[in-house]
Amino acid sequence: MNSFPLGIKQYEYTEGDAVFGPSTAASCVFRSMGVGIMSDIIIFGGDGYIGWPLALELASRHRDKDVIIADNYLTRRNAAKIGGAPFLPIASLADRVQAACEVLDLDNLKFQEIDASDPDAVTDF
Repeated sequence: MNSFPLGIKQYEYTEGDAVFGPSTAASCVFRSMGVGIMSDIIIFGGDGYIGWPLALELASRHRDKDVIIADNYLTRRNAAKIGGAPFLPIASLADRVQAACEVLDLDNLKFQEIDASDPDAVTDF
């Protein structure tokens, strides 16, 4: 059993378990290759207001692990359908990942557009 700080609360996880933060809007999965060896961190919902800072924090703290942001832009698409727009313009996730890698000197932050409701898309990682 391991833990990582998220805000003021410690979240416990076992490699391979899904970890849900303070909101179920963002979750991350710790994938393991072998016993006790965490190889990748996947953040589902990484385009959101919780998933994005969570991904930045984990990529900064775990520079030896790939942090993969997975999102399908569902919220953006649904907002666009009803004419909604953010108060301030928000760059695409791919552009934000590129900027974060440059500014924070990260080489372990990646973006993958996938639909997490499609089991084949998730298992193909």
